[in-house]
Amino acid sequence: SYYWKLYTQNNMILNNLRERYRQKLKDSYKTFKTPSETGVEVWIEVWVQEVNAVNELASDFDMDIYVTEFWWISPSNTSISNPCRVQSVTQFRGEQDH
Repeated sequence: SYYWKLYTQNNMILNNLRERYRQKLKDSYKTFKTPSETGVEVWIEVWVQEVNAVNELASDFDMDIYVTEFWWISPSNTSISNPCRVQSVTQFRGEQDH
């Protein structure tokens, strides 16, 4: 049907863009260099859900916890983002002109 064809076409376009973006990130990513002078801000939140057992003699305990991590890399520090967007928009505009 028309909608299935449209869905698969959109999926192929998105997968192609996603793969190109991943490849560009992989090519420019340097594991030894921070994105900025200050590094990357990281927030970690730990929630104690339940303390299951405490052994005072062995100084041991068992608990259930939730850990949430969030890190922010400023868009100005990731120079890979803007060229991808501009290239994608230009490419789609070019296809419409034909």
